[in-house]
Amino acid sequence: MSLRILIVEDDALTAAAFAAALNDAGHQVVAIADTARAALGNADTAHPDLALIDITLRDGRTGLAAARALHEDHVETILVSGDANLRAKADSVQAIGCIAKPADANAVARMVTNLERRHVWAALQQRVRVADR
Repeated sequence: MSLRILIVEDDALTAAAFAAALNDAGHQVVAIADTARAALGNADTAHPDLALIDITLRDGRTGLAAARALHEDHVETILVSGDANLRAKADSVQAIGCIAKPADANAVARMVTNLERRHVWAALQQRVRVADR
């Protein structure tokens, strides 16, 4: 199973590195956005499973607002930032993970793949529990 991923990152080189590593890991990058507004628009049309979101974007809006809105639309999020309070901010928007910058693109892809495997395993366990009832 591969995930459909939206990358929200205003640094083009970082976004391209993340996209290449995620695609190489078997995931599908469905869109790259450099603003919160573009992220929400892309999410409406691309229907991602997961969004990697930089919390400080050039347009002045934070990625946190985009993360909150995406979570409400049932898109899982992982925050990416050099912010010292990253874990607390990730918890505040119910992100499933956070990655400190500077981040190695291959490490990001491994984290996403590991989270996907845990999610699939948890879903399978849930189905078994329901079937046993």
